Amino acid sequence: MTNSTYVPKPRELLPDWMVGLTDRVMNYYTKRYLNCEPVILKNPPLPQEGHQYMLYAHVPFCHTLCTYCTFHRFLFKEWKAREYFQNLRKEMEYVKALGYDFTAMYVGGGTTTILEDELVKTLELAKKLFPSIKEISCETDPQVIMTPQFRNLQGLVDRMSIGVQSFNDEILKLSDRYEKFGSGEQIYERLQYAQELFPTCNVDMMFGFRGQSLDVLHEDMEKIVKLNPRQVTTYPLMVTSQTRASARAKIAATGLELADQYRVIMDSLENHYRQLTSWTFGRTNDEGFDEYVVDHDEYLGVGSGAFSFLGDSLFAATPNVSLLAILVSNAAVRSTNIQFCSIDSFSDYSLTAFRASTSVKFTVSISTVRS
Repeated sequence: MTNSTYVPKPRELLPDWMVGLTDRVMNYYTKRYLNCEPVILKNPPLPQEGHQYMLYAHVPFCHTLCTYCTFHRFLFKEWKAREYFQNLRKEMEYVKALGYDFTAMYVGGGTTTILEDELVKTLELAKKLFPSIKEISCETDPQVIMTPQFRNLQGLVDRMSIGVQSFNDEILKLSDRYEKFGSGEQIYERLQYAQELFPTCNVDMMFGFRGQSLDVLHEDMEKIVKLNPRQVTTYPLMVTSQTRASARAKIAATGLELADQYRVIMDSLENHYRQLTSWTFGRTNDEGFDEYVVDHDEYLGVGSGAFSFLGDSLFAATPNVSLLAILVSNAAVRSTNIQFCSIDSFSDYSLTAFRASTSVKFTVSISTVRS
């Protein structure tokens, strides 16, 4: 472990053997009970009376691809991204025609603000189509904050989540974020500006980096307390089967370090924030959801790679942006069969499915739109 002078308070956390056993048990039951059935659907399930739904829209484009990120994303090409946003809006109109209404919307990515003008059009259309939407959450990165167009999102977005990860320059360099987004000091200044624009500003921080000592993490948390955002999300570096082997070897800390790092986070934030989930902290008791745990039992996803959780089934839209564009323009059916299905490739989403049942039908479809 990296040497540190900071000593976290002793806390009652699960012993290492129990953490390892829990992980193996969850892995066993995930593979045994999480059924994966490729299917052909003419339409997605129709909305059910009395159910409340959230709309999830995925924007899969990034200027550069972080080596540790396993989310669905592509390198940015403006012409393709603009075409994509147009198709995304068509898909929203199709969902409206099916009878859906939504009480909230979450836009994830990728970098959702990569084309602010297209995002504004999309959010404005969402509010027009689905007047019951009371809250819109969005994600961005520290670089986009200072662009002139970013202010256009004020009044449209209620909760802006900003991916910072760390204020430490060495950690930013290790994760290939220093050249992309600037130094920790520059990022801190941009966050001060962003907080003036939105009712809720969430700062995403990460732990579990190799070389991220307890002192470094404590300094990050102290800066968060000083910045005083309304919401903070602190989550571990997620190393999965989809993470590049080179990235796992280079940037990931050992599992034994995570418990002490989590204690540092609790020490630093517990007197200033209320803990909302295992990794989310809010200044008040009525905060919204974090970027992984939603407060809606069911949600419908639009766009490439978007997931929907409806009834007892989890649906995955096609990850192929070009195919989606063709089908949006020309398709006579809503979906076609996906020819491969691997439990391991969907392991990051298994807990979402298990919220409903220990024996869940996992339905994977290629989602398209009637023209």
